[in-house]
Amino acid sequence: SIAIVGIEVESERYVEVTRALKRMDTVETLYTSSGDHMLMAEVRAPDGDALGEIIDEDITALDGVAAAHPSFLQERLK
Repeated sequence: SIAIVGIEVESERYVEVTRALKRMDTVETLYTSSGDHMLMAEVRAPDGDALGEIIDEDITALDGVAAAHPSFLQERLK
């Protein structure tokens, strides 16, 4: 399963949060963003339950993460 996660980070913790996210094996790609969210991460897991746990227990638990907004990808169209 894959989720694209928009992540809001407190500016004073930005460097520490990005370092922690880059170390996570489940975060496949990490981008800065000029859109609605400061960071965008592509997160992969064996199933939807594991994906939810990673977002709740690993990403949002990081000191400095104000919010995480996941979009769970379903059917690949192309």
